Amino acid sequence: MLRGEWQSEGIVYRDNLARFFVDVPDQPEHREYFRRFKESLKQRFQQLDIWITSHPIDVIGRRRRSGAAAEEAPEKPCLLL
Repeated sequence: MLRGEWQSEGIVYRDNLARFFVDVPDQPEHREYFRRFKESLKQRFQQLDIWITSHPIDVIGRRRRSGAAAEEAPEKPCLLL
């Protein structure tokens, strides 16, 4: 658990921060899902904002697969947190 502190409109807020990692292919439907999910989380937890960020993933030292398994692997994965 991380603790955070931030300010909005002159009010200082202190939060306990949680991080979740989700590894999915970078596709428009996944991005749209997380946009909607963010709005539901903001309402559920009564937050002014929730950060969900996206980052490319480069898995170091992973062996390349061949054949049908390689065709199923996403070429440009996206990490959403």
